[in-house]
Amino acid sequence: MYLIYPVERVDKDRIQEALDKKEISGVQYKDNDVSFETNLSFDKVEELIHSSVHYSTLKLKADIDCPNCAMKVQEYLKKEKYVLDAVFNYQKKLLTVTTLLNKDEIMAKAKEIEDEIVFLDEEKWIKRTYKVDIDCEDCALEVEEALRKNPNIKDVSFNYPKGKLILTTTLSDKEIVKLAKEAEDEIVFLSLKSNDYIFSLTINEEDKEKLIAGLREEDTIKKVFFDKKGRLNISSSLSEKEIMKKAKSIVPSVSFHTSSIREKKSYTLERTILSIIILILSYVFSLPLLSVVSYLIAGYDVIFKALKNITKGKLFDENFLMSLATIAALGTGNLEEAAAVMIFYQVGEFFQDKATDKSRDSIGKLLDLEGDAVEVLSDGEWKETEPEDVRKGDVFRAKSGERIALDAVVQEGEGFIDTRALTGESVPRKVKAGDTVLSGSVNGDSTLILKAVEEYEDSTASKIMKLVEEGENKKAGSEKFITVFSRYYTPIVCLSALLLALISPLFGVGIKESIYRAAMLLVISCPCALVLSVPLTYFAAMGASAKNGILIKGDDALEKMSHISSIAFDKTGTLTEGVFSVQDIKYLSVDREHLSTVAKSLEAESTHPIATAILALKEGEVKKAENVSVIKGIGMEGIVDGKKVKVGSHKLMEGLPRLEDKGTLVYVIEEDRLLGVYVISDKIKSEAKPVMEKLKKAGVKKLIILSGDRKEIVDDTRIKLSMDESYGELLPLEKLNKVEEIKKEGTMMYVGDGINDAPTLASADVAVAMGGVGSDSAIEASDCVIMDDDLNRIPRAIAISHKTNTIVKQNIAFSLLVKAMVFIMALMGIANMWIAVFADTGVSLIAVANSLRALMYKEK
Repeated sequence: MYLIYPVERVDKDRIQEALDKKEISGVQYKDNDVSFETNLSFDKVEELIHSSVHYSTLKLKADIDCPNCAMKVQEYLKKEKYVLDAVFNYQKKLLTVTTLLNKDEIMAKAKEIEDEIVFLDEEKWIKRTYKVDIDCEDCALEVEEALRKNPNIKDVSFNYPKGKLILTTTLSDKEIVKLAKEAEDEIVFLSLKSNDYIFSLTINEEDKEKLIAGLREEDTIKKVFFDKKGRLNISSSLSEKEIMKKAKSIVPSVSFHTSSIREKKSYTLERTILSIIILILSYVFSLPLLSVVSYLIAGYDVIFKALKNITKGKLFDENFLMSLATIAALGTGNLEEAAAVMIFYQVGEFFQDKATDKSRDSIGKLLDLEGDAVEVLSDGEWKETEPEDVRKGDVFRAKSGERIALDAVVQEGEGFIDTRALTGESVPRKVKAGDTVLSGSVNGDSTLILKAVEEYEDSTASKIMKLVEEGENKKAGSEKFITVFSRYYTPIVCLSALLLALISPLFGVGIKESIYRAAMLLVISCPCALVLSVPLTYFAAMGASAKNGILIKGDDALEKMSHISSIAFDKTGTLTEGVFSVQDIKYLSVDREHLSTVAKSLEAESTHPIATAILALKEGEVKKAENVSVIKGIGMEGIVDGKKVKVGSHKLMEGLPRLEDKGTLVYVIEEDRLLGVYVISDKIKSEAKPVMEKLKKAGVKKLIILSGDRKEIVDDTRIKLSMDESYGELLPLEKLNKVEEIKKEGTMMYVGDGINDAPTLASADVAVAMGGVGSDSAIEASDCVIMDDDLNRIPRAIAISHKTNTIVKQNIAFSLLVKAMVFIMALMGIANMWIAVFADTGVSLIAVANSLRALMYKEK
């Protein structure tokens, strides 16, 4: 092996020390480099001069427009003499390089091969997520558009049904709030504003003053006191969890029982009921002025908001349109109708908000995987702490009914855990000492003593929640259409209303009637039903998917799944069990004991599934192998008992026999002599063939296998599963190119194990990672993670996608059809204000109710 290092970073004394031990030879110093030859493994050389060579790992945020380009940069950097390793994660836009070079040198070399690459300043751009409250869908769109125009903000997504604003920016919270309020001053940032909390807790009397004094030192806590019932009242912008954590740091013995936010009442329902009573009195006693009183009580807030928005030049929000329409009704003498329309509008808005909030809660519960406070064993006592404070290796316990907060191994206890939230599997799984449990699972009816194997941020539940968070700003095409549509729809209908009011009198229609008809158009001009129901449908569908063990990263992926024309599968670990075993031995020229000893000694240095199969053999022993190195894509070589040995494919040397066996062939060679050939095979999953049939019935035209395994094995698997095409012996770049070819024929899904398929996953239209629980690469590179290895989840995901897009189309068609019908009826003078309000608020309610059907998926 020939190695080169920069002279200025290598201690010459260390080189000389190695030379004296005859571990290296041919040392040469040229320009700024030192080079030498050695028979030691790369790891041994690294260990030898570890104190001299200062490798560092650089993590650079890099943006590039195609997976192929990312792989070219990665492979180019790997060949650099001062680069130990390079990995370009296209999905996360992260280039990780282990190198002797500095950041600027790496960026310059990356641009040599791909000048389109853009390096982002990671400290400059920060992703921010805000929980917000805003009272109309149009207003949310206006805020989103206003923020998008700012050069210091990118990737803006305002999800009204979820009440979340997600953006990447260089601005501070204060600057974001200012910009948002300039667009819509009614917006409330719940994650930044102070909420009034009430906590029920147990605390010693003497600790109360200490707790109050300590909490008052916190800048984010505005007021704090104990009420007459002994409850702790706090006004703060901190979350409930943050307040409890702060309190426990002041008084560790405090124990919290319940907590709630004191809601500020708007009295909308009460004043609406009062308006109805007054309107009835107006009708019964023929007192028209009472209708005006009823109208003002029901709609004063709508009128006030409209006036405020007029000063800001906002003429197309629902407050202005509803105010103008009802005032027009009052002006034409329709007093009772104006009051009734405003009441109907307020009732509709009330129930619409309730329905939206309920749907948020229902879906949120399906995706709520976070554990509560954890009891950790410390100095022989169980002490309650937050999951974020638990360290890897800490021992904690999960009581009956508690959600497990961290990935862990069972130390003591035995019982059942509910993994439904992770895998969709309704049958509880039995666990005992030594078994691994994943965070997000719910413990059954026994107490388990657990040892954390990951810290909170690296545990499964935390990674899944991050995945969901990342996917929330990926909007589907239909959502983008509705956003653009709403920008033009409302102004066009309002212009139509103005023209109707001006032109109708020319055709003999009275002025009052013309104004009344125009007012109806104003009422139906809000696109609320569409702006609210479409994203809510996708939100509900993601909840239904999670309930079925399928985690979908964004609305766009969910939409694309309904258009899949071809699916390509990786073979090993996806279509097969991924568990190899030795089935036969061919060309055995020595006793099995010696063959296995040679093979096992070398394979002990590998973690490949095939190596695991050989190491599982009963015969043979594992001896110390020296100078072990990997022959990329072929096998391994090293020294065992002083003899040079190789283990791998027939490409190890010329003249080896090519067998036609359907298994994977592993050749074992000692001193250029073939000792024998292991025939290793993997079992096809039992559900694979039925799933292929389901996918065909679901409309998938082509099913393909892409694998690095031998062509004969891949073809045999294709035949057994009745699939359409198979390609074997593919290198990673060849597999990537094949995916690009398939994509030209239509929307394409790729299903892989998420471990060594990251570039291919990133390139596919829809990327699905199998066995994704706990796999970083699966979560990072895929659009969809199947929470267990069950292939049945794939046709299920496609079915949910088809249902979701059907509901979206229904809502769009229904909303536009009703509005169009009422529009025509208003032009013809055969509609009234009641029908117009139904076309607005009523249609929104029906669309929201229809959206929630996406939550209720049942397999046929």
